[in-house]
Amino acid sequence: MSASKSQLSSLGEEFAGACELMLAARALVDTARHQKISSARVDPYDGELHLYLQSRIGNSRRERMLVIFCDRDGQYLLDQEMGWGTSTNIQLDVASLFRKALTVDADGILLAHNHPSGHCTPSQDDIDATRKLAGAAKVLGLYILDHLIVTRRQCYSIRSSSLL
Repeated sequence: MSASKSQLSSLGEEFAGACELMLAARALVDTARHQKISSARVDPYDGELHLYLQSRIGNSRRERMLVIFCDRDGQYLLDQEMGWGTSTNIQLDVASLFRKALTVDADGILLAHNHPSGHCTPSQDDIDATRKLAGAAKVLGLYILDHLIVTRRQCYSIRSSSLL
């Protein structure tokens, strides 16, 4: 179920119908997951949120950052992909991140990025960047809920490890 469209199409023409059905089923599940998390409080420990993040960025071969914005009560406002990179690092436009947060009147920000290597352990760069973002957010009256590192099978919370 986690195979990419190109991986599925490499199975050959005889499986094209089954591959299209699998892609359609996956899109339906992803839509249902998004609807579920968008109608709830943003909770970095929520298993449904983890599944949503894994489906959005967990399978990518390049690092990607998804940012979830929430209001003062922790209610979901919006999520947006805001960082892209290589297999080992990510580029994030910090000004755009905070501009978006202020534009949607967010109070809280949940950061999530994937590790294509499959290892959930944060690098020292991940920890340092998260701390810098948290400091900048505080100056703007915003709060970083957590920074989750996502792989195909796991999510790692930087906050719960007392690294934030």
